[in-house]
Amino acid sequence: MARPHDLLKLNRSPLTSDAPAWAHAALSRIPFAVVRRAVYADAAIPIGIRGDVRTQRYAAYAKREDIAAIVGPEQLLAAAPSADRRGLGAFVALAGLRAVRRLARYQWGPTGSAGFELATRLPTVSASSDLDLLVRAPDEMAPGEANLHNNYGNLQRRLGDLAGAEASLRRAIRLKATYPEAYLNLGVVLGDLGRHEEAVAALRRATVQRPGYADALMHIGVQLRELGKNEEALRSYDAALAAQPAQFAAHYNRGDVLVALARFEDALAAFDVALRLNPASIEARYARANTLARTGRHEEALDTYRQVIETAPDFLPAHQEYNALAWTMGREDLNFTSFAIAESSVRTTGSGIRCSNTMNVSVAPSWIEATRITDGRSIAAMRRASARKRCRAGSLLRSRRISRVTTFSVESSRACHTSASSSPPLNIPRR
Repeated sequence: MARPHDLLKLNRSPLTSDAPAWAHAALSRIPFAVVRRAVYADAAIPIGIRGDVRTQRYAAYAKREDIAAIVGPEQLLAAAPSADRRGLGAFVALAGLRAVRRLARYQWGPTGSAGFELATRLPTVSASSDLDLLVRAPDEMAPGEANLHNNYGNLQRRLGDLAGAEASLRRAIRLKATYPEAYLNLGVVLGDLGRHEEAVAALRRATVQRPGYADALMHIGVQLRELGKNEEALRSYDAALAAQPAQFAAHYNRGDVLVALARFEDALAAFDVALRLNPASIEARYARANTLARTGRHEEALDTYRQVIETAPDFLPAHQEYNALAWTMGREDLNFTSFAIAESSVRTTGSGIRCSNTMNVSVAPSWIEATRITDGRSIAAMRRASARKRCRAGSLLRSRRISRVTTFSVESSRACHTSASSSPPLNIPRR
């Protein structure tokens, strides 16, 4: 039996002659419709037809004999987008959620534009598309189960509903007073909301309930850093590393706060340890390059920026700093090297230019011209300005430098009653 959000493959059009022309054309091209939430009329199933643009949605009814197949969201978990579409945000998010082991206890799958594209192979997901999910809780799960609310809160945070996540996590704590994982997750959400003092209080409650809780100690450091309490943040990172010496994020963030304290050699040592633990970290290598530049070790800094650019040609801050430092050193021969690397990458891969871990801007396929960055400037303008020698390449965006990038993390992969294993929040040090 068809349920809301299922996709129906139709063997004939159920539309009447008064339906809009675009709806007839849509079904003629792709004979799929989605089951709507509505009262059934004369045993007919309420369906929705989607057109080429967001405003084209049409409500209709289909008879059971009109249906050739029913495709539920759960069935679409095994479907993959085409190779040239995998980099779209909705599909990237879906791939990450597929790896969440604890979601296996639920029946779930993609709906909306992502589900429609996976079922029909028609490109409907855009760069700004959300990922819509349907999650079915097992019938036997009690509404008062604290773990359910904790898991749901984490999922809400991943989908950007921070207010909902806070409510769910507080509900979990009311149901289970001793719940350090939920306090950790609540602290992260409160930090996302900018309520850093409250975040510290929640995270400290987690360490009271579980002494030596390394993830909570590390996150306390992140929140104290946000509050400008750098010495306290350093002590918290040190405590996290005493409990878990191989914690990459604690070493990385420790380097960040040491830069803020002007302890540059100690910061470099911290970034070096972080890179030994995670050699693929672009952010740690970029932070190391920034610190080398601040200490006057310019040749080493140039070499390290170049490593970042060659590994991640779409990471804009490295281009900014590499070109700015080259101008400072009088190395005009190097000034456009990074742009050439990025231009080659764009031509080869069609990738965009990142101004953070989470925001992409569009790039013309033949040469680098970002149409939108954080302040509306374009890389082309930066390049022209540099060519005129009126400013250093990169300086147009200097006032909007990325100072803090948060990766996708909610919980400890070892302890929490929710799913994904991912890195805790990271802080990109300022130059």
